[in-house]
Amino acid sequence: MRASVAAHACTLPAYRCSIRAYSDGHHEEHAARSGQYLLDKNDVLTRVLEVVKNFEKVDASKVTPESHFVNDLGLNSLDVVEVVFAIEQEFILDIPDHDAEKIQSIPDAVEYIAQNPMAK
Repeated sequence: MRASVAAHACTLPAYRCSIRAYSDGHHEEHAARSGQYLLDKNDVLTRVLEVVKNFEKVDASKVTPESHFVNDLGLNSLDVVEVVFAIEQEFILDIPDHDAEKIQSIPDAVEYIAQNPMAK
């Protein structure tokens, strides 16, 4: 599989803008459609919970495996972007903006990461 580099259109916030390397995408799309998990979901959940609990604007005692970032943890939209960015760093993963916008809860993050072949 050869990687190609594609310039990604910049949207706010600016720190999410970058040049991103992508594989051909076929394996990623197949894994997402098939519900195939490439990382152990329990391991992913444990790591996501730890990232969210360590986020400075989150009361760690309120974090559960089902927490919604806004409704349950009281984060605003910028905070959610920062949490998703921290999750990207934890899993050495670059989540495209159109996917990052869909991650609004711990279950959303776990599902996305567990199915992503680039997550480490």
